[in-house]
Amino acid sequence: MKSFIYVLIAVALIAAGCKKGKVKPDDNKPPVDEIAELNKKITGKWLYPTLQSKVVDNTGTVLVPNFYIGHASAFEFDGNNTFKEHASVQITNTSTYLIHKKNGLNYLDFGPGNSFRIQTLNDTTLELTDTVPANGIPNAKQIYYYKHTKMKTADTAANFRVWVKSDSINSIFTYITNAVRPDAPLSIHKIVDYKFGLAGQSPFYYVYNHAILPGDRVTLSMDCLQPKTFCYIYYKGVVIYDFRFTQNGLWKIVSNPIPPN
Repeated sequence: MKSFIYVLIAVALIAAGCKKGKVKPDDNKPPVDEIAELNKKITGKWLYPTLQSKVVDNTGTVLVPNFYIGHASAFEFDGNNTFKEHASVQITNTSTYLIHKKNGLNYLDFGPGNSFRIQTLNDTTLELTDTVPANGIPNAKQIYYYKHTKMKTADTAANFRVWVKSDSINSIFTYITNAVRPDAPLSIHKIVDYKFGLAGQSPFYYVYNHAILPGDRVTLSMDCLQPKTFCYIYYKGVVIYDFRFTQNGLWKIVSNPIPPN
């Protein structure tokens, strides 16, 4: 009888050990201190956004090489699951976000179906990626690459900035028109800059200190090959929506009017 009791105890201990071994931590719920650290890092304004994308098939073969997309949002996180999306200088949306972990990787969620992998998050840089099925291309996926820079004091002082990447620019004029302001003359307000011979593979910035007032437009007029050239116009680190067209052989990019502060 005593031997039988010992056997039952041994079986119970083995079963308990097996159950204990099967308990796994929930990978989708990282420790609270880790979430707090990520929220601390992401708190603040992330400006000068750029957005690239490419299409690859299931084997990783590139079907559509990297290209830039013009309407990239800047973000402002409060560190407590609320953020502002500055889709442009003209458009700001407020919503909630959530940072979570999956398979050892960090993700940033902007509501259902909008989950971005956090590739880089440090004192200066926020990089996100998003992968979705490629529209109209079977067995392929489209990958988006977002990059942002943490706001510094100097970023609010600069009135506007132009980001250009091209391997074919011959010349570029940057000027401001103020004809859309009620009290402004119907003329070019100021030619801000003129660049020549800036062809190159690396992106570069123009940073201007010229005062921009509500109603002003920033215009770029570039002599370049359009498929090889891309640019963003920023005001206080946020993209100004623009429209682009060709005129007299030049590629023109004209921002929407600066809204009231």
